[in-house]
Amino acid sequence: MGSLSKDKILLAAREEFLSRGFHGARMAQIAKNAGVNKALTHYHYSDKASLYKACFTGLATFGRDDLNQILDYKLNFRDTIRLIAEWHINYLSKSPQIAAFLASEISNNTELAMDTFIYSQGGRRSYFIPKVIELIQSEIQYGHVKHVEPMAFITNLYALILFPFMVVPIMEASFDVDKTSLVKRIQNRSEEIVTTLVDPIFVSEKDYAETVNAMPLYRQKKKSAHAVSQQSVIAQGSGAIAMKESNEQ
Repeated sequence: MGSLSKDKILLAAREEFLSRGFHGARMAQIAKNAGVNKALTHYHYSDKASLYKACFTGLATFGRDDLNQILDYKLNFRDTIRLIAEWHINYLSKSPQIAAFLASEISNNTELAMDTFIYSQGGRRSYFIPKVIELIQSEIQYGHVKHVEPMAFITNLYALILFPFMVVPIMEASFDVDKTSLVKRIQNRSEEIVTTLVDPIFVSEKDYAETVNAMPLYRQKKKSAHAVSQQSVIAQGSGAIAMKESNEQ
């Protein structure tokens, strides 16, 4: 019975926090929505902050094992970013209000939100973002993508993933569009994100092969040009010496 009531409280609290935020949520309303009395809510959770943490601990780092596994697949850069976008979109589609909730809470309730959402157990951050930065730097180094600032790329990636979910309520209210149909449209955005963000900097296998194949010819031309330049300098030097000897005679 205790476990069942606790689950009901968590479900009710999650909905209350998602719709009203930490400051707007009320323990009395959570208890009412859960169908339990307020005393039982406080028995399981001493205060609103502990209930908030029980609902959302690690929210922003949830799924990091899945995301790290995507990086471990060692696919080409385009497919890797597409799968990362797909994972986030599928996750957010199950609860579209999370994107706006995260942004609002981190802005208005920074310390508690960061401690709850971002930090994993033991106070450590997820290593997913550093691994993405490392991936981008490696792809640039090997000539698979054109030069791009890694954090700017990651910022743009998350903006393209999160923003459509954040504007769903606005679209729903302003244009009388059904939320379900909006979310379905967003679910197909992973390819659009790749086309917008990756394709302009992505070096295809064909282009990469052509570049690599052209390098020996480029080096040979450069070497030949350098040799001609050296011969010219030598010839000019020899001519100057001959002219000097002629004048001395």
